[in-house]
Order: sequence, then C-alpha cells, then structure tokens
Amino acid sequence: MHEGWEPYFEKWITEAEEKDRLTTESETKQIEGQIQETEVKLNRLLDGYLDQVIEPEIYKQKKNELYNGKLKLEEIKSQIAKNGNVWLELLFNESAALGVFGFSLCSAAPTFDSISFLVNCYNEIRTFFQNNY
Repeated sequence: MHEGWEPYFEKWITEAEEKDRLTTESETKQIEGQIQETEVKLNRLLDGYLDQVIEPEIYKQKKNELYNGKLKLEEIKSQIAKNGNVWLELLFNESAALGVFGFSLCSAAPTFDSISFLVNCYNEIRTFFQNNY
C-alpha cells in the first residue's frame, strides 16, 4: 500500500469497526427485546390455558407459533454475535482483501477518487460477508 494511503485507511478501519460494533449492539438489544416479548406472550398464553380460558387446541397452535418465532430470534441473535466483525477480518490481510477484487494499489499519491473506490470495494466485502455468513 502506498504510504500516503495508510492514515486514511487506518481511520476508515477504525470508524468501520466502531460503526459495526454499535450496529451489532443495537441489533442484539432489539432481538433480545423481541425474545423477552415472546416469553411474556408465552407465559400469558400458559396462564390462559391453565385458567381454562383458552382451549387446548388453540393453546397448542399459538404456543408452537410463538416458540418457533422465539427460536428464529435466538438464531438471528447468535448469527449477529458470530458474524459481527467478520467482514473486517479481510481488511487486516491486505493482500487477500485486494486479491478478492483483483486490483492493486498504485504507487501514486492517493486521490479522493482512488480512496473512495477502495472504500466502496471494502463495503462490498462487508455486504458479501453479512449476507453470506
């Protein structure tokens, strides 16, 4: 990498890591809230069933719906925890990351367009990993 690019690249990586961390935390909190809401609904449903307000058939159907929804939310939560910073791993192995797109950094001084192009490529890497892992 050209020496002139290093400060821009390091700044971008630091900002991207922080943004990814905040996004991961926000998504995790949102999913946890939805899981808690589902647990409350399951408890209310059970109370209604035990009080014989809800028929057994309806109870079983609704319980299965809520439980399957909760399982999906927990799976999403684990995927978020597992994949939060996966896309950044490529950035720390410059040759692998750049090889993915088949381009190399030129030795000329960086320009806004060349840095913008690099950032866009890394955003593509991030999107790819978020959608596939």
